[in-house]
Amino acid sequence: MQHIESNLSSKQPRNLPPPTYAARANQRKALLIGGGYLCAVILVVGLGSNFLYNWARQRIVQSSPLNALQEINVADNPVFATQDEPVVAVAQADQSAAPEESNRTSVTSQHAINVLLLGTDARPEDTEAARTDTIILLTLDPQSKTGGMLSLPRDLWIPIPNQNVTTKINMAYVIGENRHYPGGGAQLAMDTVSSFIGHPIDYYVRVNFHGFTQIIDLIGGIDIMVPHTIHDDHYPTADYGTEVFHVDAGLQHMDGDTALKYVRTRNTDDDYSRARRQQLVIQAIADKVLRADMIPSLLPKIPTLFYTMRSSIDTNIPMATQIEMAQYLRTATPQNMRTLV
Repeated sequence: MQHIESNLSSKQPRNLPPPTYAARANQRKALLIGGGYLCAVILVVGLGSNFLYNWARQRIVQSSPLNALQEINVADNPVFATQDEPVVAVAQADQSAAPEESNRTSVTSQHAINVLLLGTDARPEDTEAARTDTIILLTLDPQSKTGGMLSLPRDLWIPIPNQNVTTKINMAYVIGENRHYPGGGAQLAMDTVSSFIGHPIDYYVRVNFHGFTQIIDLIGGIDIMVPHTIHDDHYPTADYGTEVFHVDAGLQHMDGDTALKYVRTRNTDDDYSRARRQQLVIQAIADKVLRADMIPSLLPKIPTLFYTMRSSIDTNIPMATQIEMAQYLRTATPQNMRTLV
């Protein structure tokens, strides 16, 4: 069985005098803030439209484990219009602009919180907005202490609210950026998913894949139980070429680059398997970051984590809510976090 080692430096921190009480308090506060931001990230795909709409109704709406995704009334939702009706979604008036911060849902509220996780693959030479090839809806229910992740296939054809266009869901972000939609591409992506599921999206977290790999490296890599061997002879490289990617079945320790290849490869299976791998990696990151024994090793990396996140991550989640999410997730159990693809 192949064991993929992290390429992190083994350099140990210098011996320093014991921190004072105030210093320890500041360290704990910094860790909470950094951990909250990181949790917001980790909490960081055409087929015929008729088939995908039927799939969406059965898998996303009727079978969803997420408490916030109740069954949608087809007659009231333009996304699920019949074939005899024009497939053009009309967003509500208040969806044309980003909601006021005071109206955002808090983790301590009585309602479930929906967070849209968007992964982009922007390259340094790109001059246009990148498509969101990873789209995951995270729901947290403070009352029942449950939550879940729902992966949306990037090739799902869907009406884009207020844009008079039906296209792949991963184009919503690009359209919002190019057409200067109020709130930008992230807001249009939120409005598109909200119109699709019939429930509001409270927040978004957008992360560039390059930042994704850096974060995993900074936390020392992650452990993934790979269900079956993956061999891809044509994995796409950054210079538009290809390379061989191989990982054996079983428990594997992955650095950031390997984890990114693991979630992105499409050569050996379908988008549903790809979505499952994305969720496995997100859960592995969360499991490691929220472990109590990780606190000493994370503290000296907080400045680097902040720098990486500021340059690679965009979110509208207030800092106070990020801290609430971190504390909430520390008490969550795997049995209370369900996934669906």
